[in-house]
Amino acid sequence: MTTTCEIKTELMNEPKNDIGERKDYYVYHLIDPKTNLPFYVGKGRMERIYDHEKDVLNGRIPHNNKLLFYKIKKVLRESGNIKYIKIFENLESDDSYDKELLEIKKYGRRSNKTGILCNMTDGGEYFVGFKQSEEHIRKRVEKRMIWYNSLSNDEKHEIGQRSGDGSKKYWNTHPEEKKKFVEILKSKVWKYGKNNPWYGKLKGKENPSYKHIPKVIEDKIIELHNIGFGKRKIVKEIFNIFGVKLEENKPLNILRFNGIPTRSIEEINQIKRKQITEETQKLIIDLFCVNKMGVVKISEELFKLGINYGRGAVRRFLKRNNLYVKQQRTKG
Repeated sequence: MTTTCEIKTELMNEPKNDIGERKDYYVYHLIDPKTNLPFYVGKGRMERIYDHEKDVLNGRIPHNNKLLFYKIKKVLRESGNIKYIKIFENLESDDSYDKELLEIKKYGRRSNKTGILCNMTDGGEYFVGFKQSEEHIRKRVEKRMIWYNSLSNDEKHEIGQRSGDGSKKYWNTHPEEKKKFVEILKSKVWKYGKNNPWYGKLKGKENPSYKHIPKVIEDKIIELHNIGFGKRKIVKEIFNIFGVKLEENKPLNILRFNGIPTRSIEEINQIKRKQITEETQKLIIDLFCVNKMGVVKISEELFKLGINYGRGAVRRFLKRNNLYVKQQRTKG
């Protein structure tokens, strides 16, 4: 079955017209209204001239050019706006590169102390039709993965949200492109009625989507469920015992296939409350009040004694007995 990634690759690899033949390129200046002098020279087409300011307003550094980033911020702060002027228009791609190179040479660059522009290069870079080698792509991906794995979970979550928001904005501003993409997905991936591979299949264990696992593991999942384990703890315990890593929802599917209704978190907590004996209750109170242990250490101590009572359950027990106060306790 064709995947979404393969379809996207196919769309990207569709033959396109040579953009070098177009005569809609231009060379532009970004001008500081305070001095009426240009501080950046660029080449582009369509709305390219405004992209640098948009990047800065969204907190992004355009082309990793910090000189330009801070200059635009300064101009917006002091003058409130940037002047945009197209010096040359209706150019072919090659001509626009040549004009850009001449304009940068005319005003000079701050980075090499030859002038006033924030450009980091002399211009005229020919990247039209440039194709990266497989070795280059592999190194770039590996470098990015090293950087991504070094981030914290909060930073990864923030990046995911930002990219998701950007995707929504794109589809909202390009509804026709979205319709086209959805139609391609429907024709290549989604199948309806008798064309669907799961059409007419039985539910439960007979369904081909259900991968049968050994009876021993099934029995163990049911046993753990009956003593009050949730799906995450079941997955962890199965891995510790059998060395088999299950998907998080697999225990729930197995329980459903065996006709066992799943329980809510509150029901699981009630089962755990019934399991705790008077001796365990006294032990928890002694560890907390006499030994000055925190919730985490109490849970670890109970686990050493063979009592599977998590830190959340310990905290709730102490709260019910008006003992737990949310504060930093001294180490015992």
